[in-house]
Amino acid sequence: MFPEFSFDAVKTALSMPFNDPKWATKLLILLGVNLLNFIIPIVPAIVMLGYIYAYIKNVLQQGEKAMLPEWNDFGRLLVDGLKYFGAMFVYALPAIILFTAAFGFGIGGSSLGTIIGTNIANSNQNLQWLGNAIIAIFSIVGFGVMALFLAMFGLYLILMTAAQPVAVTHMVEHDQFKAAFRIREWWNIFKTNWRGFLLCVVVVFVLGLVISLATSVIAATFILSILLIILTPAAGLYQQLVSAILYGRSYRWAADRAAPLPVKTAKKFDLD
Repeated sequence: MFPEFSFDAVKTALSMPFNDPKWATKLLILLGVNLLNFIIPIVPAIVMLGYIYAYIKNVLQQGEKAMLPEWNDFGRLLVDGLKYFGAMFVYALPAIILFTAAFGFGIGGSSLGTIIGTNIANSNQNLQWLGNAIIAIFSIVGFGVMALFLAMFGLYLILMTAAQPVAVTHMVEHDQFKAAFRIREWWNIFKTNWRGFLLCVVVVFVLGLVISLATSVIAATFILSILLIILTPAAGLYQQLVSAILYGRSYRWAADRAAPLPVKTAKKFDLD
Protein backbone atom coordinates (compact mmCIF):
# COMPACT_ATOMS: atom_id res chain seq x y z
CA MET A 1 0.00 0.00 0.00
CA PHE A 2 2.17 2.91 1.17
CA PRO A 3 4.73 1.55 1.77
CA GLU A 4 2.88 -1.54 3.03
CA PHE A 5 -0.60 -2.22 4.28
CA SER A 6 -0.88 -1.61 8.00
CA PHE A 7 -3.34 -0.51 10.64
CA ASP A 8 -1.44 2.77 11.03
CA ALA A 9 -1.85 3.51 7.30
CA VAL A 10 -5.62 3.02 7.56
CA LYS A 11 -5.78 5.04 10.79
CA THR A 12 -3.91 7.86 9.08
CA ALA A 13 -6.31 7.83 6.14
CA LEU A 14 -9.33 7.93 8.47
CA SER A 15 -8.01 10.95 10.37
CA MET A 16 -6.39 12.96 7.55
CA PRO A 17 -9.52 14.96 6.56
CA PHE A 18 -9.54 16.41 10.09
CA ASN A 19 -5.87 17.45 10.11
CA ASP A 20 -6.71 20.68 8.29
CA PRO A 21 -7.16 23.54 10.81
CA LYS A 22 -10.16 24.72 8.77
CA TRP A 23 -11.65 21.24 8.24
CA ALA A 24 -15.01 22.10 9.85
CA THR A 25 -15.64 25.09 7.56
CA LYS A 26 -14.47 23.31 4.43
CA LEU A 27 -16.47 20.15 5.11
CA LEU A 28 -19.59 22.13 6.00
CA ILE A 29 -19.39 23.88 2.62
CA LEU A 30 -18.91 20.48 0.93
CA LEU A 31 -21.95 19.14 2.77
CA GLY A 32 -23.94 22.22 1.78
CA VAL A 33 -23.02 21.70 -1.89
CA ASN A 34 -24.06 18.08 -1.54
CA LEU A 35 -27.45 19.03 -0.09
CA LEU A 36 -27.99 21.42 -3.01
CA ASN A 37 -28.45 18.31 -5.16
CA PHE A 38 -31.98 18.13 -3.76
CA ILE A 39 -32.69 21.58 -5.23
CA ILE A 40 -30.38 22.00 -8.23
CA PRO A 41 -29.67 18.93 -10.38
CA ILE A 42 -26.25 17.88 -11.75
CA VAL A 43 -24.17 21.04 -11.13
CA PRO A 44 -23.57 20.53 -7.35
CA ALA A 45 -22.65 16.88 -7.98
CA ILE A 46 -20.08 17.93 -10.60
CA VAL A 47 -18.61 20.52 -8.21
CA MET A 48 -18.33 17.83 -5.52
CA LEU A 49 -16.42 15.58 -7.92
CA GLY A 50 -14.16 18.54 -8.68
CA TYR A 51 -13.47 18.93 -4.97
CA ILE A 52 -12.54 15.24 -4.67
CA TYR A 53 -10.32 15.71 -7.74
CA ALA A 54 -8.56 18.62 -6.03
CA TYR A 55 -8.12 16.62 -2.81
CA ILE A 56 -6.58 13.69 -4.70
CA LYS A 57 -4.14 16.16 -6.25
CA ASN A 58 -3.21 17.48 -2.80
CA VAL A 59 -2.66 13.94 -1.50
CA LEU A 60 -0.46 13.08 -4.49
CA GLN A 61 1.67 16.15 -3.97
CA GLN A 62 1.76 16.46 -0.17
CA GLY A 63 1.13 12.97 1.21
CA GLU A 64 0.16 12.89 4.89
CA LYS A 65 0.44 16.69 5.08
CA ALA A 66 -2.29 17.19 2.45
CA MET A 67 -4.90 19.76 3.43
CA LEU A 68 -8.49 19.93 2.21
CA PRO A 69 -8.79 22.15 -0.91
CA GLU A 70 -9.89 25.74 -0.56
CA TRP A 71 -13.28 26.87 -1.85
CA ASN A 72 -11.92 29.78 -3.87
CA ASP A 73 -12.28 28.62 -7.49
CA PHE A 74 -15.67 27.14 -8.31
CA GLY A 75 -14.93 27.38 -12.04
CA ARG A 76 -11.92 25.13 -11.65
CA LEU A 77 -13.87 22.71 -9.49
CA LEU A 78 -16.57 22.52 -12.16
CA VAL A 79 -14.05 21.82 -14.94
CA ASP A 80 -12.20 19.18 -12.91
CA GLY A 81 -15.51 17.65 -11.87
CA LEU A 82 -16.54 17.30 -15.51
CA LYS A 83 -13.24 15.53 -16.25
CA TYR A 84 -13.79 13.22 -13.27
CA PHE A 85 -17.37 12.44 -14.32
CA GLY A 86 -16.35 11.98 -17.97
CA ALA A 87 -13.63 9.46 -17.10
CA MET A 88 -15.95 7.46 -14.85
CA PHE A 89 -18.70 7.50 -17.48
CA VAL A 90 -16.42 6.26 -20.27
CA TYR A 91 -15.15 3.40 -18.12
CA ALA A 92 -18.72 2.58 -17.08
CA LEU A 93 -19.92 2.38 -20.70
CA PRO A 94 -18.76 -1.21 -21.33
CA ALA A 95 -20.55 -2.33 -18.16
CA ILE A 96 -23.73 -0.51 -19.22
CA ILE A 97 -23.53 -2.05 -22.71
CA LEU A 98 -22.91 -5.58 -21.39
CA PHE A 99 -25.72 -5.31 -18.83
CA THR A 100 -28.18 -3.93 -21.39
CA ALA A 101 -27.18 -6.54 -23.98
CA ALA A 102 -27.60 -9.34 -21.44
CA PHE A 103 -31.22 -8.51 -20.71
CA GLY A 104 -31.84 -7.57 -24.32
CA PHE A 105 -30.83 -11.04 -25.50
CA GLY A 106 -32.52 -12.80 -22.57
CA ILE A 107 -35.89 -11.06 -22.57
CA GLY A 108 -35.83 -10.12 -26.25
CA GLY A 109 -34.91 -13.62 -27.42
CA SER A 110 -37.54 -15.26 -25.24
CA SER A 111 -40.21 -12.77 -26.35
CA LEU A 112 -39.34 -13.14 -30.03
CA GLY A 113 -39.43 -16.92 -29.76
CA THR A 114 -42.81 -16.75 -28.02
CA ILE A 115 -44.25 -14.53 -30.75
CA ILE A 116 -42.95 -16.67 -33.63
CA GLY A 117 -43.78 -19.97 -31.96
CA THR A 118 -47.28 -18.89 -30.97
CA ASN A 119 -48.08 -17.65 -34.48
CA ILE A 120 -46.90 -20.94 -36.01
CA ALA A 121 -48.85 -23.02 -33.47
CA ASN A 122 -52.02 -20.97 -33.98
CA SER A 123 -51.78 -21.12 -37.76
CA ASN A 124 -51.84 -24.92 -37.88
CA GLN A 125 -52.59 -27.37 -35.09
CA ASN A 126 -50.30 -29.93 -36.71
CA LEU A 127 -47.38 -27.50 -36.30
CA GLN A 128 -47.96 -26.89 -32.60
CA TRP A 129 -44.92 -29.03 -31.78
CA LEU A 130 -42.79 -26.80 -34.01
CA GLY A 131 -44.09 -23.67 -32.32
CA ASN A 132 -43.26 -25.06 -28.88
CA ALA A 133 -39.81 -26.11 -30.08
CA ILE A 134 -39.10 -22.62 -31.43
CA ILE A 135 -40.17 -21.06 -28.13
CA ALA A 136 -37.89 -23.43 -26.19
CA ILE A 137 -34.90 -22.92 -28.51
CA PHE A 138 -35.16 -19.12 -28.51
CA SER A 139 -35.53 -19.11 -24.72
CA ILE A 140 -32.54 -21.41 -24.14
CA VAL A 141 -30.30 -19.52 -26.57
CA GLY A 142 -31.48 -16.11 -25.33
CA PHE A 143 -30.93 -16.86 -21.66
CA GLY A 144 -27.67 -18.65 -22.45
CA VAL A 145 -26.33 -15.53 -24.16
CA MET A 146 -27.72 -13.48 -21.27
CA ALA A 147 -25.73 -15.58 -18.79
CA LEU A 148 -22.57 -15.13 -20.89
CA PHE A 149 -22.96 -11.34 -21.03
CA LEU A 150 -23.73 -11.17 -17.30
CA ALA A 151 -20.54 -13.15 -16.58
CA MET A 152 -18.55 -10.71 -18.73
CA PHE A 153 -20.31 -7.83 -16.95
CA GLY A 154 -19.33 -9.26 -13.56
CA LEU A 155 -15.69 -9.76 -14.53
CA TYR A 156 -15.44 -6.25 -15.96
CA LEU A 157 -17.08 -4.80 -12.85
CA ILE A 158 -14.60 -6.57 -10.56
CA LEU A 159 -11.64 -5.36 -12.62
CA MET A 160 -12.90 -1.78 -12.83
CA THR A 161 -13.72 -1.62 -9.12
CA ALA A 162 -10.00 -1.90 -8.42
CA ALA A 163 -8.51 -0.34 -11.56
CA GLN A 164 -10.83 2.57 -12.41
CA PRO A 165 -9.76 4.69 -9.40
CA VAL A 166 -6.14 4.17 -10.52
CA ALA A 167 -7.03 5.48 -13.99
CA VAL A 168 -8.79 8.49 -12.45
CA THR A 169 -5.83 9.14 -10.14
CA HIS A 170 -3.52 8.94 -13.17
CA MET A 171 -5.67 11.62 -14.81
CA VAL A 172 -5.35 13.81 -11.70
CA GLU A 173 -1.58 13.26 -11.53
CA HIS A 174 -1.12 14.54 -15.09
CA ASP A 175 -4.10 16.94 -14.94
CA GLN A 176 -5.19 15.72 -18.38
CA PHE A 177 -8.48 14.04 -19.25
CA LYS A 178 -6.81 11.78 -21.83
CA ALA A 179 -4.36 10.47 -19.22
CA ALA A 180 -7.19 8.40 -17.75
CA PHE A 181 -7.19 6.38 -20.98
CA ARG A 182 -3.46 5.87 -21.31
CA ILE A 183 -4.01 2.34 -20.08
CA ARG A 184 -0.44 1.21 -20.70
CA GLU A 185 0.83 3.87 -18.29
CA TRP A 186 -1.60 3.45 -15.41
CA TRP A 187 -1.67 -0.35 -15.74
CA ASN A 188 2.08 -0.37 -15.14
CA ILE A 189 1.42 1.50 -11.88
CA PHE A 190 -1.51 -0.74 -10.96
CA LYS A 191 0.43 -3.98 -11.35
CA THR A 192 3.33 -2.55 -9.28
CA ASN A 193 1.03 -2.32 -6.24
CA TRP A 194 -2.05 -4.35 -7.17
CA ARG A 195 -2.31 -5.87 -3.70
CA GLY A 196 -2.33 -2.41 -2.16
CA PHE A 197 -5.03 -1.18 -4.55
CA LEU A 198 -7.19 -4.24 -3.83
CA LEU A 199 -6.76 -3.60 -0.11
CA CYS A 200 -7.95 -0.03 -0.74
CA VAL A 201 -11.14 -1.51 -2.20
CA VAL A 202 -11.58 -3.71 0.88
CA VAL A 203 -11.02 -0.85 3.35
CA VAL A 204 -13.46 1.46 1.53
CA PHE A 205 -16.01 -1.38 1.33
CA VAL A 206 -15.71 -2.15 5.05
CA LEU A 207 -16.00 1.55 5.86
CA GLY A 208 -19.22 1.61 3.81
CA LEU A 209 -20.56 -1.36 5.78
CA VAL A 210 -19.76 0.37 9.08
CA ILE A 211 -21.52 3.51 7.88
CA SER A 212 -24.54 1.47 6.79
CA LEU A 213 -24.67 -0.31 10.15
CA ALA A 214 -24.44 2.97 12.05
CA THR A 215 -27.16 4.44 9.85
CA SER A 216 -29.43 1.47 10.57
CA VAL A 217 -28.90 1.84 14.32
CA ILE A 218 -29.67 5.55 14.19
CA ALA A 219 -32.72 4.94 11.99
CA ALA A 220 -34.13 2.63 14.67
CA THR A 221 -34.35 5.61 17.04
CA PHE A 222 -37.15 7.98 16.04
CA ILE A 223 -35.59 11.15 17.43
CA LEU A 224 -32.10 10.47 16.07
CA SER A 225 -33.46 9.30 12.70
CA ILE A 226 -34.24 12.94 11.86
CA LEU A 227 -30.50 13.56 11.84
CA LEU A 228 -30.05 11.07 8.99
CA ILE A 229 -30.98 13.84 6.55
CA ILE A 230 -27.59 15.36 7.37
CA LEU A 231 -25.60 12.36 8.62
CA THR A 232 -26.17 10.11 5.59
CA PRO A 233 -24.73 12.48 2.95
CA ALA A 234 -21.99 13.56 5.40
CA ALA A 235 -20.93 9.93 5.89
CA GLY A 236 -20.93 9.35 2.13
CA LEU A 237 -18.67 12.36 1.60
CA TYR A 238 -16.32 11.17 4.34
CA GLN A 239 -16.07 7.78 2.63
CA GLN A 240 -15.15 9.49 -0.66
CA LEU A 241 -12.43 11.55 1.05
CA VAL A 242 -10.94 8.47 2.70
CA SER A 243 -11.02 6.67 -0.65
CA ALA A 244 -9.21 9.62 -2.26
CA ILE A 245 -6.51 9.41 0.43
CA LEU A 246 -6.04 5.65 0.13
CA TYR A 247 -5.85 5.61 -3.65
CA GLY A 248 -3.79 8.79 -3.83
CA ARG A 249 -1.12 7.52 -1.44
CA SER A 250 -1.12 4.01 -2.93
CA TYR A 251 -0.74 5.51 -6.40
CA ARG A 252 2.10 7.76 -5.29
CA TRP A 253 3.96 4.84 -3.70
CA ALA A 254 3.52 2.64 -6.79
CA ALA A 255 4.30 5.38 -9.33
CA ASP A 256 7.60 6.14 -7.58
CA ARG A 257 8.59 2.46 -7.78
CA ALA A 258 7.10 1.34 -11.09
CA ALA A 259 9.52 0.02 -13.68
CA PRO A 260 9.99 2.49 -16.54
CA LEU A 261 8.02 1.61 -19.64
CA PRO A 262 10.03 0.68 -22.72
CA VAL A 263 10.15 3.49 -25.24
CA LYS A 264 8.41 2.67 -28.48
CA THR A 265 10.58 3.40 -31.49
CA ALA A 266 9.53 3.46 -35.10
CA LYS A 267 10.89 0.65 -37.25
CA LYS A 268 13.52 1.65 -39.77
CA PHE A 269 13.58 0.03 -43.19
CA ASP A 270 16.72 -0.23 -45.26
CA LEU A 271 15.78 0.79 -48.79
CA ASP A 272 19.18 -0.02 -50.26
